[in-house]
Amino acid sequence: MIELDPSDRRQLSHRSSIPISMLLLGLLAIVAGGLYFWYNFAQRSNYTDLYKQLGIPSLPLALESQPTIQRLLDQLKREPCYRDAIIGLADALLAAGYPRDADTSLLRFSDHCGGSDELLLIRYKALSRASDFPAALFIIDELVKSDPADPQLRYSRGATYEKLKKFDDALSDYINSVQLLGDPRTVSAKNFYDISRMYAALGRYCDAITPMETYTSFDPSNRQTTQTTTLVSEFANKGKCDSRYAIGTARVSRLALPGMAGVNTLVVTINGVSGNFLLDTGATYVSVTSDFASKSKLNIESGTQLPMKTVGGTALADLGYAAKVSVGKAEAQGVSVVVIRGASDPFGGRLEGLLGMSFLSRFKVNLASDAIELSAIPLR
Repeated sequence: MIELDPSDRRQLSHRSSIPISMLLLGLLAIVAGGLYFWYNFAQRSNYTDLYKQLGIPSLPLALESQPTIQRLLDQLKREPCYRDAIIGLADALLAAGYPRDADTSLLRFSDHCGGSDELLLIRYKALSRASDFPAALFIIDELVKSDPADPQLRYSRGATYEKLKKFDDALSDYINSVQLLGDPRTVSAKNFYDISRMYAALGRYCDAITPMETYTSFDPSNRQTTQTTTLVSEFANKGKCDSRYAIGTARVSRLALPGMAGVNTLVVTINGVSGNFLLDTGATYVSVTSDFASKSKLNIESGTQLPMKTVGGTALADLGYAAKVSVGKAEAQGVSVVVIRGASDPFGGRLEGLLGMSFLSRFKVNLASDAIELSAIPLR
């Protein structure tokens, strides 16, 4: 009988233990994996009815197994009309890149539990992400009808119209959003630029100049940049606008109207018809009464109505265009003008309108002690 020395016995024992250890580890891995897949299969089976209720296919395992997603699914399974849970789930689906599932789940939830503007807004975002702009337009249109004074909703609908190449409708909404934002001096350059882009898309290059010039005129020292001047120059070239945009100079006396002391009033002529106007450098547009609009035969653009502040509160106004507006020998052609509707005396006193920035932005304005001085600003 052969005897092994102690060192040989230790080596043999070590070699024989390696397969046993590996076998045990392998068995543990198989058991753990089986338990994991059994658990997830059970969980997925638990959500089958919920997915049917939401009208969406089962989520990928990697997404469904996330703790946040599981918590939201469990909440909806327990409380099918839990609004916070469906909003959270829709947001999570959007973040994960499943916009169509987000929209469908919100739609099914609304059908069963009742809708809301909050749910519609998330649906609009989801449909926009999915590039389903016709469906997104239907949703955002409902939201605008629900709150027509919300500038962001108007802007979003304008952006959707633009995606659909409905530039007239986009222009109307972009103009409205600027008006609804309040003081135009605080409105961003992008909002004015969007209006200019829509005019340009419609081939109305001279009209495209005014929004950018209006934006610049509120703070020329900071806003007169290379970018804005280049844009204006490009529009002027395409529309051949130099000779009609603004010409001449004027020095006119202030009017002495009863009850109008301390304000700048002057005579303004629109399409050959003269009236008394208040000079208002804080107003985006030249504004007139409906009577004056009829007399001056303003060209009204159908489909564009704007909210305007008046002496009596707020009134709707139609957007139109004057062939010519002049103060003395200072003259501009193709000027945007809004016509106040439904107000008998929108400006108070004996005024036919306000002379706003759609005209004034084309001129350098100087208020002398006894007169108002205007001189045309070259486009480039």
